[in-house]
Amino acid sequence: MTFPAFRIRPPRSLAVLALGLAPLLGGCEASGPQTAALQTDSAGVEVVHTPEATWAPDQVWRLSSEPTLSIGVEEGAAEEEFSRITHAFWLSDGRVAAVNFTNPPEIRIFTADGDHDRTVGGEGAGPGEFAAITFAAPGPGDTLVVHDLFNARVVYLHPEGEVVRTQPMPEVAGEPANRRFPRGLFRDGTLLVMENNMIPGATPGHRRATRTLLRVTDSGTLVDTVLAFPDMEYRAGETGPPVPVPFGLRSAWHLHQDRLYVAPGDAFRVDVHDADGTLLRSLRTDRERRPVPPKQAREEEDRQTHRGLPETPASELFPAHGNGIRVGPDGHVWLEHFAVAGDSVGLWGVFDPDGIFLGDVEVPRNFQVMQVGRGEVLGVWMGAMDVPGLRVYAVGPDA
Repeated sequence: MTFPAFRIRPPRSLAVLALGLAPLLGGCEASGPQTAALQTDSAGVEVVHTPEATWAPDQVWRLSSEPTLSIGVEEGAAEEEFSRITHAFWLSDGRVAAVNFTNPPEIRIFTADGDHDRTVGGEGAGPGEFAAITFAAPGPGDTLVVHDLFNARVVYLHPEGEVVRTQPMPEVAGEPANRRFPRGLFRDGTLLVMENNMIPGATPGHRRATRTLLRVTDSGTLVDTVLAFPDMEYRAGETGPPVPVPFGLRSAWHLHQDRLYVAPGDAFRVDVHDADGTLLRSLRTDRERRPVPPKQAREEEDRQTHRGLPETPASELFPAHGNGIRVGPDGHVWLEHFAVAGDSVGLWGVFDPDGIFLGDVEVPRNFQVMQVGRGEVLGVWMGAMDVPGLRVYAVGPDA
């Protein structure tokens, strides 16, 4: 694999990368095994290309065979019965927060040992109540920032449950509240807002929608457009709404510590941007996209037509990755593999803080990683009858 107009330069972590540097200039092919190459393009962007996994057998990360924490029941204590967990995160004191989307919409906080500490929210439109929680994250001092879509407002809560303030948001940056949604929190308290670009009236044809991310003050005032990039692959007809392509490309993105991590869908790659949208680094490894079996393509096409959508041919290849990107406190970047029916386990590829691709971590097929900590991961476990719960697993070479 070659990259045009790149200059080789010494990597920041010579102990890790020195053995893998190889000349990829001018279309020259690397000779012999290659671990990783750090390059800088003409615009000053670092490109770290690791053709294959670099973990030695005794370094491979694994999840512990049993969770170190498990919260959630199919039937029992109300605080442990969840309908749909959309967000889960640690607070600075080690407590764990789980966000129940609706039925009822509330945030449940548990101690580090899994004991229920308190529940915040509930159904309604009064102070500290919600209709549906579509985004929640801890801000400075563990203040909980919660977006309530149907009540069109952002609620700021003290971690002990008291309402700090409520910001009505009938409009977000001049658009109706159902057009733009908070999806991240910058360290200065401004919001990362996702614009819904899938709107009727698209020019007929097969294309990818543009995902636009904005920076907005907590009062709803537009600061700037941060980034626009290709997202969902769709087909538009002469009439009606655009239809997603079955197994079509879709980007993944995540805001962490004022860095925006974006994966394009067509390659196992993560591009790292600063808070202004400037591209800083590109982390890459070689992974071929798997072909979609014809039977699976037909089944997905049939599901769409049964939902009343126009017939749309499925992609011939699965996307290169799934929808999840997570970044650990030490700078490890996790990118989810695309989950295919029949896979016995889920996979997350891990890049180290220098951008080197280490390899894949296997996770249970019904476990979705929500946050990566130091030596552990927090996620949502789908149990029997698709009842969700929280689990924490140790992760590392000795897990």
